[in-house]
Amino acid sequence: MMRLLSNGERYDWQTWLVGILRSFISGAAGAVVGVLGPMATDSGDFNFTSNAGLHHTLISMTIGFFISGLIHMAMFLQTHGAPDLVTVKATEETVTKISPKETHTMTVETTTVAEVPKETKP
Repeated sequence: MMRLLSNGERYDWQTWLVGILRSFISGAAGAVVGVLGPMATDSGDFNFTSNAGLHHTLISMTIGFFISGLIHMAMFLQTHGAPDLVTVKATEETVTKISPKETHTMTVETTTVAEVPKETKP
């Protein structure tokens, strides 16, 4: 069990979960505009002027909110099925003096997977 937890630390769970939440909210935001269609085609049942019309409008908006949000969340999960590994970027710069007026700078950037602490037995 400890090994499972320590392996789980290698993944960027926070960014992945925030991505799921953001995709749901951005998809669900379309439901606010999506209710305009029923209001335009059937203004007797979907409107803001009567209690029954407001009730139908809000129910339609809520259903659209969840359906659209779930579709966008599923699209996110299709491309990001699991969180990415946590990576560490390191930059090393080497400056070489060629002459009194001229220097040569070389920059090397490396990306590695973050190390998981070794399991210690108590």
